[in-house]
Amino acid sequence: MFEIPEAQQWIELFAIGKKIRKLEPWRKYNSAEIITIKYNNQDTPIFCSILGAEENFYGVSIYRDYSELAGHFNILAAEPEPPLQVILQNQKCLSLYFGEANMLSPGDRSAIEYGEFIPEPGPLNQIFFRTYEPGLAPWYIGATEAETMIKVLNNLYEALKLAEENNLSIDSPKETLYLSEDSQGNWECQVQPLPSFDLKPKELIIHDELFLARLKRLPRVATAIELETAYVTSPVLDGDSPRPCFPKMVALADHDEGTIEAHKILPFEESLENEVIALLTDYIKANGRPRLIIIRKDGIYNTIKYLCEKIGIPIEERRSLEIIDDFLGLISEEQPEE
Repeated sequence: MFEIPEAQQWIELFAIGKKIRKLEPWRKYNSAEIITIKYNNQDTPIFCSILGAEENFYGVSIYRDYSELAGHFNILAAEPEPPLQVILQNQKCLSLYFGEANMLSPGDRSAIEYGEFIPEPGPLNQIFFRTYEPGLAPWYIGATEAETMIKVLNNLYEALKLAEENNLSIDSPKETLYLSEDSQGNWECQVQPLPSFDLKPKELIIHDELFLARLKRLPRVATAIELETAYVTSPVLDGDSPRPCFPKMVALADHDEGTIEAHKILPFEESLENEVIALLTDYIKANGRPRLIIIRKDGIYNTIKYLCEKIGIPIEERRSLEIIDDFLGLISEEQPEE
């Protein structure tokens, strides 16, 4: 259940936001440089990135575990202009923003009132907050998220101050500014190697050998197909939640002919893996084994890898999918909000 932050939480959030704004960390850090905060009572660190080095707004994003940080790096890997689908599938974080008054919504103005916030003179002096989840529209933070942000942003401020006082800097993408807490609650800040991690989805294994053998006996055809799990980029309301969502979809296109062969829109809570395999195998049974399957980079590779290896279909990863991307743009323009 969504709980609106209390007035005191807003007061504390705007107070730490103003302190970070005065430091102007985007003059020293970019979004690829990570500040790590390690609490002594938590196994997993918290990660922060600084926004605004090359943008028309400033801010801070908070990643609460390795999976959220991995999503951030997936988006960075698709720069300079990450496709919207990459952002929708990967962005999960809490964000503090500094922008202009025209960027505020009614909910932001209510938060400013509760937080007794008076902006400093100058550009990009308004403060607002957002939470991001894959497949959901950006939304206002709740009370629990506010409490997390208060804690982490205060620690981030201390890390930035200590780095400034000790002349610490991140000189490599493999480094992080590391703020750690010892057992007595004391804090130390230093530059360390960024922790390594690999959170790619596990390979989907199909155990029905007879089913695979039947597919492998089907004739090979000269067609290349595109296969994708995606979000319809026009948000709609789903059930009683006030937060709009982007409906999930599986789509298969004939890349050579430029046609969409099959697609299915799914309930928000439904898993995509089984639908991807069902759509692909139905196509193969009806048309034969395609000469090539084109998928989006960092997308569904591990979902179809085992199947394609077993039945002899090569996979090619690309940043964009020509036919499916056009289709997504078309249906997003036509999709009405509910």
